[in-house]
Amino acid sequence: MNNEDRYIGNAERDASPNRFPRLQRSDEKDQIHEPAGHRKSLSDRTFSSNPSLDASEAERDAALSRILTEHDNVEGLERHATALDRIHTARSQHSQTVGSGILRSRSSRKPVPPFGAGKPYPPPLPNRDEYVVEFDGPNDPLHAQNWPFRKKIYTAVMLGFTTLSAAFGSSIFSAATRAIEAKFHVGSVVATLGTSLYVLGFATGPILWAPFSELKGRRLPLVIASFGFSVFNISVAVGKDLQTVLICRFFAGFFGACPLTCVAAVFSDIFDSRTRGMAVTVFSMTVFTGPLLAPFIGGFIVMSDLGWRWTEYIVAFMGFAVFVLNLFFLPESYPPAILVSKAEDLRRLTKNWGIHAKQEEIEIDFRELLEKNFSRPLRMLVTERIVLLLSIYMAFIYGLLYLFLTAYPLVFQGVHGMNPGVGGLPYFGMITGQLTAGTVIFLRQPGYQRKLAANNGVAIPEWRLPEIIVGGVCFAIGLFWFGWTGYRQDIHWIVPTLSGLLTGFGLLSVFLQSLNYLIDAYLMNCWNGYSCDCSCDWVARQADVLGLTQEPGREHKRNREERAKMVFNCSTVPETTNTDAGVAGAGTLLSFIITNILSILLSATIILLGLRKSTSAPISRKLLQSFSDQQILTGIGIQSVGLAKMKTMVPYHFFIIWLLSLLSTATNLATLLALVNDFKRDWVLRWIRQLLMLVNMFLGILSGVFILQTVMKNMNPRLPIACVWEVESKGSSGNAALSIAGTIAVIAGQVITFGFATWYLHNRSNPKWLKTVQVIGLFACLAMGVGATVRVVLESQAFGTPPQAVHLVGPSEGNWSFGQLLPLLLLALPVISTIEIARGEELKPKSRVDEDTVPLFANGSDMEFQPNPLVGSGNSLFRK
Repeated sequence: MNNEDRYIGNAERDASPNRFPRLQRSDEKDQIHEPAGHRKSLSDRTFSSNPSLDASEAERDAALSRILTEHDNVEGLERHATALDRIHTARSQHSQTVGSGILRSRSSRKPVPPFGAGKPYPPPLPNRDEYVVEFDGPNDPLHAQNWPFRKKIYTAVMLGFTTLSAAFGSSIFSAATRAIEAKFHVGSVVATLGTSLYVLGFATGPILWAPFSELKGRRLPLVIASFGFSVFNISVAVGKDLQTVLICRFFAGFFGACPLTCVAAVFSDIFDSRTRGMAVTVFSMTVFTGPLLAPFIGGFIVMSDLGWRWTEYIVAFMGFAVFVLNLFFLPESYPPAILVSKAEDLRRLTKNWGIHAKQEEIEIDFRELLEKNFSRPLRMLVTERIVLLLSIYMAFIYGLLYLFLTAYPLVFQGVHGMNPGVGGLPYFGMITGQLTAGTVIFLRQPGYQRKLAANNGVAIPEWRLPEIIVGGVCFAIGLFWFGWTGYRQDIHWIVPTLSGLLTGFGLLSVFLQSLNYLIDAYLMNCWNGYSCDCSCDWVARQADVLGLTQEPGREHKRNREERAKMVFNCSTVPETTNTDAGVAGAGTLLSFIITNILSILLSATIILLGLRKSTSAPISRKLLQSFSDQQILTGIGIQSVGLAKMKTMVPYHFFIIWLLSLLSTATNLATLLALVNDFKRDWVLRWIRQLLMLVNMFLGILSGVFILQTVMKNMNPRLPIACVWEVESKGSSGNAALSIAGTIAVIAGQVITFGFATWYLHNRSNPKWLKTVQVIGLFACLAMGVGATVRVVLESQAFGTPPQAVHLVGPSEGNWSFGQLLPLLLLALPVISTIEIARGEELKPKSRVDEDTVPLFANGSDMEFQPNPLVGSGNSLFRK
C-alpha cells in the first residue's frame, strides 16, 4: 500500500468518523468557522452573476441563502473535523478504484475546438473546492449510513432476494443433468458443463462488476445485471440445441455474479462497523442456502410433467421479479454517486452550472482502470500473504459446497435409492447448520460491539478468528462424518444427513468471518481482495463440479451392483495373512519408539531441573513440544488408518496399532507434565493439546475395545478385525484371563488419565504437592512407554517373532525400503525448531515471573493462566 492508500484506509476506518480526531485543514477551518454573512454574500455574488434571473429565481436564491444561514447557526455543523474528512474521502473514493482523483491535463492529438460565436474561453472557476458538493456532516440523511432503519431493512431484504436468486440458479440445473443427457444424447461430463460454465461466469463476473459499481454506483449494475440474468435464463429454457444452453448458462452466471460482488459492498455502504457483521451474515446465508435449496426443488420439477426446462423458467421469473424490485425500489447507496445526484439537483435549482461532485471529475484512465481493478487484485493475491492464504482456504471450503451437489446424490440416490426430489431433502441438514452458525454469530455480536466501543471504535481483524477456528474444526469433523457413514446402505440415511449440521456450520462460519476479516483488514481495498477471493472460490467450485461427474448414471448403477456383490464375509477363514509394512514396518515402529524415548528423556530433564530449582533450556522445551506434536499426530493418523482398514486388517496388526497409541499417550502425558506452564500461558496451545488428547483417547479406547472383544471371543487370528462383531464366541482360551484383565485395566487407565490430565491442564492453582505428581507421572509414563515398546519388539515381525497362527506371507515387515525410511525422516522436523531457537526465534508465551519453574511451586498467587477468549473474560487475549 502506498501513502495515499494508507491515508484513505485510515480515514475510512468507521462510518462514525467523529470518534477519530484529526487536525483540520486550513480550508476546512475556513469553511467551518466562516461567518454566515460572508457565506451569504458569497452566495449573493454567485447568483447575481447571472443577469437573466427573474423574480422567482431571486426568491429561490433568497430561500437558499436563508437555508445556508440557518445551517450556519446550527450547533451541529461545527462538528469534529474528521467528519468532514470522512465526507471528503467518500466523495473521492473513485481515486482508489476506477481512475484519477483529479482532472489532469493530457496532451492530445485532437485540436481544441473554438468556444463558438467568437467568444474567448472563460476563465476557470476561482476556487474549485467551493463548488464541490459535500455531505452536510456525519448526520446527513442523504448518506446511506444515516438512512432510517426501516429503509435499511427493506433494502437488505431486496438485496438478499437478489443474491438468493443468483445462487439458486447456480445449482438448480444440476437436477436436470440426467434429462440433458437424454435430450441431447451426451455424456454426464458434457451435461454437467451447464453447471460448470455458470460457475465460470461467476468467476469472471467480479472483474467487471466490481469496478463498474465503483464508477457508476451500486444500483445501475444491479439493475442491468438482473435484466441480463433473466434474459439469458429464458434463453436456456427455450434453447433448441446444447450449444445455446451452455453458452447462455455461462452468460447467466456472468450477470448473476453482480449481486455476489455488489451486495456485500452495499451492506458496507449502509451499515457501520457495529452492525456490518450482522448484515454480512445475512448476505452469506443467502449465498450458501441458495445452492442448497435448489437441488430438491429442481428434482421434483424434473420428476413432474413440467420437465427440465422449467428449472430455468423459475429462475428467470425470479430474475425478472428482482429486476422490477431493483428498478423501482432500490435506492443508491454509494456515497460518491449520491453526491452526483445531489449536484445535479443543485445545478437545476440554482442555475449555477459550476456545482459538481468529485465523482464527476473522473477522467476514465483505462491504464489506471486496468491497474487498480485487474492487476491490483492479482498483485494483492501474490504479495499479500493474508489474501493468498485466505483465498486458498476459502476456495477449498467454498468449492466443497458444489462438490456436495454431486456427492449427496451419490449417497442418498445411489446408496439409499432415493428419487431426485427426496434425495435433495438431506441438504436441509447443511442449511440447519448454516442457520445455527448465523444464530451463533448474531448472539456474539453484542460482545463484539462492546469490544469495539472499548477500543474507541477501531475494529481489530483478529477478533474474527475464533469463529474461523471453530468453524474449520467443525467442517473437518463433518467431512469425516459424511465420508465414514455415507458409503454403506446398512447405515441409516439420517446419520450422513446429520453430518451436514457440522459442515454447514463450518462453511458459513469460515466464509463469513473470513470475509469480515478482509473488510476489517483492507477497508478501501477490501473489494479488490474480495474479487480475487471470489474468483478463486468459483474456479474451485467449477473444478469440484467437473471432478465428481466422471461416473455416469449407467456406470454408477453397474458399480453399485458390483459393490453389492462384494459382501463382507466372516465365515471363511483365509489360509494366510498379508504383511503390512505401512502399519508394522520397521521404519514406522522405530519412528514411534525413538520419538517416545527422546520425548520422555527431555521431559525427565525438564522436570528434574525443576526439582533442583533450575531453569531448563528453551531449546529443550521447544524440541520436546515438537517431538510430542509429531508423535501424537502420527499416532492419530495410524489409528485412523487402522479403523479404515478394519475389513482387511487382522488382529495382529490392529494390536500393534493399539500399542503405538499407548506410546503416543505416554509421550503426550510426559510432555504435559513438563510443559504445563507453557500450555497454561497460551490458551491456543492449551486447547490444541486438549483436542489432540481427546481424539487420541477416543481412538485408543475404540482400538482397545476391538482387542478386548477379540480375546474374549477367541477369534481366529486370520479373520479381519471387523469380524469381531459378526462371529460367534468360541470361549476364551485358558490363558486369556490375564490378557482380558490387562486390556480392561489399560482402557480404564486411559479414561482416568485423560480426566486427570484435563484437570491438570486447565487448573489455575498449583499446590506444592504437584511436584510429586510430576515425578510419579513421569515414572508412570516411562513404565507405559517401556511396556508398549517391549511388546512391540517381541510381537512384530520387524524385530521379533509374530504369532505362528497368523501365517504372515509377503515381503517381510523388517525389510527396508524408501517407504520405510519416510517415517524416520519425520524425526528431522524438530531440527527446524532447533534452528529457530538458535536464531532467537523462540515462539512461546513470555513469563511475567522470574523463572519458568517458579509457578509450579507457588501457592497459587503467582499462577499465570491465560483464559479462553471465547468465554468473554476480562483477561481475554482479544480484549486489547
